[in-house]
Amino acid sequence: MLRPRPAFVNWSQLKGIVIFVRNTDELRLLGQTAPNGTRIIVLPEEGGPA
Repeated sequence: MLRPRPAFVNWSQLKGIVIFVRNTDELRLLGQTAPNGTRIIVLPEEGGPA
């Protein structure tokens, strides 16, 4: 997750990158601020299926 807050990220420098998040809550939070073309992938839960 991008810390401290995704709203403060300079997206122009990160445009088009792949971001891995821990859960759907983080996905929703980043989805509100990330520009089009950013891939956000939710990692499987620890101990869950890969």
